Amino acid sequence: MGLRREIMVAMHQIRKVRSKLAYQLAAVEQKEKDLMSKLIQAQTQGDQLRSKVYANEIANLRKVRANLMILDVKLEQALLRLETALTFGDAAAGLLNIAGEVKVTVEKAKEFLPNMQEELEGLVESLEEVSTEGMGTMSYSGVYLDPEASKILEEAKSIAESKLRAMMESEEGEASGA
Repeated sequence: MGLRREIMVAMHQIRKVRSKLAYQLAAVEQKEKDLMSKLIQAQTQGDQLRSKVYANEIANLRKVRANLMILDVKLEQALLRLETALTFGDAAAGLLNIAGEVKVTVEKAKEFLPNMQEELEGLVESLEEVSTEGMGTMSYSGVYLDPEASKILEEAKSIAESKLRAMMESEEGEASGA
């Protein structure tokens, strides 16, 4: 298979996995909301034992949610690099080093996504094939930010924090009104 075809197959697999991740993420978020309601109800009734159980489960769900989000970001990064390579051809083949990063993240994700293990393994295999065909070798690299990208990231971080604060305040308002 040619490099272009390998890239297209990998992009399709990434989109498929990201779609399943979005579903999983929505399920985790819904479960977290449900448990938060139960936690608030238990707190209202003075049931400290149930409150602790719910709080612990919510904490675990938040860890799972964070891991799902990290995997999604890595997959989005891989997709963007593949799209760049597809658009700009062989000159962008050096951008395909993402396979190593995705592989590390996927290995961690297998622990909490056993039902998606086959898709995740297929995705890693596909990315490794693209990387091997495009560059001859695969390497692991961190995400480098140039100074301008760093400024943009800080700006986005500030906006995201503001939105998160507003969202938390509205949830607290809804919870206290319930």
